[in-house]
Amino acid sequence: MVSQIEQKKEAKWWNDQRGEWSAELQDQKLKTFRGRIERQLLIEHVGKREPMTISSFLIRPPHSPDELTDHIKGYIEVAQSFSPDPLPEDTANRLLRRLITLPGYRQEQVRSAYRNDEHLGGYRIYERMLRVGAARLATGCIGGVYTRADARNQGVATALMHDAIAYAQAHEYPLLLLDGIPKFYHRYGYCDVYDLSTLELDRQAILALPETIDAYGRALDDCLSFCRTVDQSPEAASREHIARYVQALATRPNPHGQRILHIHSGAGLSNATMQQRLTVVRLFYDYLVEKGLCVINPVGRGTYAAGKGFGGVRDRALLAHFYRLPWIPTDDQWQAILQALQEEPLRNRVMLLLAYDGALRREELVSLQTTDIDPSFRQLTIRAEVTKNRRSRVVFYSEHTDGLLAAYLQHRRTLGSKRGPLFLSESRRNRGEGLSSVMWSKIVQQLGERAGVLQFTTHTPRHLRLTHMARAGMDLHKIATYAGHQSTQTTMLYIHLSGQDLAASIAQGMAGIDAWLARVMESEEV
Repeated sequence: MVSQIEQKKEAKWWNDQRGEWSAELQDQKLKTFRGRIERQLLIEHVGKREPMTISSFLIRPPHSPDELTDHIKGYIEVAQSFSPDPLPEDTANRLLRRLITLPGYRQEQVRSAYRNDEHLGGYRIYERMLRVGAARLATGCIGGVYTRADARNQGVATALMHDAIAYAQAHEYPLLLLDGIPKFYHRYGYCDVYDLSTLELDRQAILALPETIDAYGRALDDCLSFCRTVDQSPEAASREHIARYVQALATRPNPHGQRILHIHSGAGLSNATMQQRLTVVRLFYDYLVEKGLCVINPVGRGTYAAGKGFGGVRDRALLAHFYRLPWIPTDDQWQAILQALQEEPLRNRVMLLLAYDGALRREELVSLQTTDIDPSFRQLTIRAEVTKNRRSRVVFYSEHTDGLLAAYLQHRRTLGSKRGPLFLSESRRNRGEGLSSVMWSKIVQQLGERAGVLQFTTHTPRHLRLTHMARAGMDLHKIATYAGHQSTQTTMLYIHLSGQDLAASIAQGMAGIDAWLARVMESEEV
């Protein structure tokens, strides 16, 4: 291995030389690192063979589809030797198809070792983003390391490992991860980060992480991935580069395909999602400016104001805001949902009715505890730590829901008698554990499919309940309190959606004209 001092010198040298490198310079960089490793290290003795340097092998990506196929078949042959059961005949084809369809796949990530045009072994290295707190580390992930049976004990695997190190240094990966045999790869300079046999994860704690933080992290990863795709350093990005990123968001295939019926374009992300992505990018550059890593924020803020301009010219925002009313089902669609709900297990019926009665968000529903229920007043306490704005509130449920909830509590005792999550999983794998928000989304999705209402989501009952409250003439502030809205401006959406305020104004203001029009029409008929 290259010493830590040498690695620091290498890193400092490359940091001084940072810039936009062409493919030729990147390849030259890789050769430089490999050459320095060769000068410092000879491969260890294995048996009675002579020492062998890395230069004894040629390690490179496949140059043709046939070479890529040979790489996959070689890996399958070695994997079969370790498997007690025969692998399916189409294993190689499935692995090849999965490889070339991976996000961000590049052929240079497939590395094969050759000697006199003889294929000896290979490995694959993928680029992933590792999150450590607020930091994001571009990480090289090594997998599929193999040596053909007739080429073992000749230093092939060692040469492959050093090629991986050179590749990672050339691409400036701060970290290399290899999922392999514990206590084995230390001879190649790797150390065991964790032992899978003793690793324990608190699943509920992970699921309870604020979804906003997770969404912001994924949004930033997406932007950084785009920068790598276009070979652009994030620190040197201009407003033009950010505009290209927005264009990519608007034109990329929608991840949900035809399922998203309420996005009119049929492609790209929704306007709200793109606004969130752009907000994350702006906050990221605010941080870079604060740390002195960037001079100006290429996203900008507050440069557009309606009605203001100079010489007929205005500064336009990178992305225009679209304000659409929330979608709610018609009465017939809502009836179809309720009819399909009758076929669901008792737990699912109770969950959907509570979501509607209490106007609950998804996380608020699945995070309900047995101690949050007050059956005497038919009310639920929504704890502050599970709400969006970190404010607790009290909601109520109907008499019909109360009867179903009492029946479910009796059934719940067969799954577990301990206090904790109200809604428990009944699957074989997680029986008695709290139901996850992902699983609830799948249940609601399947329910909507059976009812023929594909737009129905876990948030729809909340929208529908608040709209019905507005139609019933409830006070705006009471609706806001019940919904847990921090601002009544958000609640106004449901007033507009119900049409109550607009309908009443029109009826009052146009009453005289409508009466005159009716008299005129009656006289014409006579």
